[in-house]
Amino acid sequence: VRFSEMVAPTFGAINIEDVSSPDTFLVVRELQKRLNIPVFSDDQHGSAVVVLSALTNALEVVDKKLPDVRIVVFGAGASGIAVSEILIEAGAQNIVVVNSSGILCPENRTMNAIQRELAERTNPERLSGSIDAALRGADVLIGLSSGGRIGKTQIAAMKSRAVFFALSMPQAEMTEEEALQSGIAVYATGLTGSLNPMPNLHIYPGLARGLLDVRSRGINNKILLAASRALAEIVDRRRLTERHIMPDLFSDEVAPRIAEAVAQAAIQQGMADRPLPPKKVYDDTWQRLYGGMMDLL
Repeated sequence: VRFSEMVAPTFGAINIEDVSSPDTFLVVRELQKRLNIPVFSDDQHGSAVVVLSALTNALEVVDKKLPDVRIVVFGAGASGIAVSEILIEAGAQNIVVVNSSGILCPENRTMNAIQRELAERTNPERLSGSIDAALRGADVLIGLSSGGRIGKTQIAAMKSRAVFFALSMPQAEMTEEEALQSGIAVYATGLTGSLNPMPNLHIYPGLARGLLDVRSRGINNKILLAASRALAEIVDRRRLTERHIMPDLFSDEVAPRIAEAVAQAAIQQGMADRPLPPKKVYDDTWQRLYGGMMDLL
């Protein structure tokens, strides 16, 4: 924290990377209080924005609504907690979070302080027990645990037209073939080159570019929600299917549209020291990244 304070005057934003949970939340929260530049964490905010974007599109494909579904988040580390928090902010009403000992609930004696905070805001059905209890009747499974942790019988207990994001790295909680054979309607992983890839790289450099261009003094959930909506909307609705819920990682629309959405959200939140007119950040970002390529054609 002290080091970040010392270098902050020479930076436009700070990304906290690879700090273990729960310390990562304590560091980011403290720096956000102390500094007048955006402080974010790829493990937290990058994962959260990508998951919300993908889930927005996946639920549209299976014709379900975010407030109506039960979402199981399997893994209560930095990514799992941040994903749960942004889903709550987006309107999810029924989230069940599972750590290594089971569902976050009063009976779970292994929760850290951050997990206890989250337990008070989730699990409205007051479920207890293992991942099996959480998945029984669930609509969505977001895996942020470790490879090979989910079996076919557990998936079979979920509702029809279920969504499964198997985001454990480098090995997913279940293979695509196993998931689809078990009845999953929409499957995605965090690995490029797979079905519906969801790497955090989707969010960068757009998120940082938008914050920097308007000289934002911070970052909040409204800005993250704007980034998520922009990413989800890049997918052409005519091409939105079970096998296509995310835009191509290297689409020339991804970074510019996220940057524009982030910049305008920061302006609307009164956090921008350099407000810019609509579409200015989009145009500038597109030119920075792709304008030179057009000159070569």
